[in-house]
Amino acid sequence: MENRLEKLIDKLEISEQMVTKLQNDILKLREENEELRDANDGLEQYTRRNSVRIFGIKEGGSEDIYDIGRYIVYRCDCSQVLSGKQGGGVLITVHKKYKSEAINVNIILESLFVKIHMYGKDIIINSVYFPPHTIAATYEEYFNTLENTNLFLTNDVLS
Repeated sequence: MENRLEKLIDKLEISEQMVTKLQNDILKLREENEELRDANDGLEQYTRRNSVRIFGIKEGGSEDIYDIGRYIVYRCDCSQVLSGKQGGGVLITVHKKYKSEAINVNIILESLFVKIHMYGKDIIINSVYFPPHTIAATYEEYFNTLENTNLFLTNDVLS
């Protein structure tokens, strides 16, 4: 009986040590999380400070595209053969003060990739449209294309 009690006490001490270690790990992770949040906030402020604007134009009958003369327009029109409909597609505009170029990516989607050189760095912007009832393999192909790429994601929320 005494031997069993000693074993239980040993297990309790080991468990207490593990709990203490886990509490320390949690504290360290919280501190690292806070540091990452601060760094992220700093990057967001840097982006705002340098007036980087990314916006979309919702497709519809009353698009109002104004002052387009200061922008380079990259577009990928909807394939009537693939979609069976006329009109649509995706579009990215980049201010002419930034060096930019379209990147050719062979995927069967209304998709457009543009590389923009700004503030000493290259960033890649992508605009893509997934039609209703797109099969899973198409999504997989698209996301495999994006693997190991720094991304800025936006979306068009349908109401």
